[in-house]
Amino acid sequence: MSGKYNHFILYNIQFILIVIVIKAQFSRVQAIRLPMFSENEPVVLLSWEDYNSPVAAPAIPDACNKSIICDNVKNYPTKLVEIIMDKLRLKNVTSFTNDQLYENEYSNHLGEVEHLCETQRERIIFPLAVKDRFRKWQFVLNMQGHRFQSFRVHECLDIPQASCSKAAYIKNTDFSLACEQQFTKREMVYLNLDSKKVQTGYFSVPSCCKCHLEPRDSFETNGV
Repeated sequence: MSGKYNHFILYNIQFILIVIVIKAQFSRVQAIRLPMFSENEPVVLLSWEDYNSPVAAPAIPDACNKSIICDNVKNYPTKLVEIIMDKLRLKNVTSFTNDQLYENEYSNHLGEVEHLCETQRERIIFPLAVKDRFRKWQFVLNMQGHRFQSFRVHECLDIPQASCSKAAYIKNTDFSLACEQQFTKREMVYLNLDSKKVQTGYFSVPSCCKCHLEPRDSFETNGV
């Protein structure tokens, strides 16, 4: 009897040890964390420190002065970008983000729907420059003949005191309805001229035009 009892105790001890080992290994696996990337942690793709020719800041045309994204830059560094593209191809990096527009994307069984704000036609843009959060223009990696990244853009019409459609109506005269440009954060590959690195960053892109409600005093003060 004692032999069976000792064998039972030994078996339980072995079982407990196995459970402890499994728990320890599981805890060790749980402790591993993948790196979390944020807007403050750009990913560096490569550098061009061996490129000796000077690269000036983007020369933005008047047509883009009121915008935050531009697809026409007078002094875009084409030669440098060609070198960068060749280096990226060696790393099997040939594109980054390519948005598309689809016909009848917003159609439904209700038929034609009136928009509350007048907007420009939604379009795809292949940006060459974009404003960062400090309102400074940065070169975006793109090239004629090789569209590396593209984004959907939807902007309000540039109309002074743009108000919402009559379809939006409120009785309270203490408030007004006005159209306001909305933005979304998008990740782009750009040229950091200070560090001579090609890296990722988050930039604002016009995404839609919103009809919003605000106090009439604020409406008149802002001159919207």
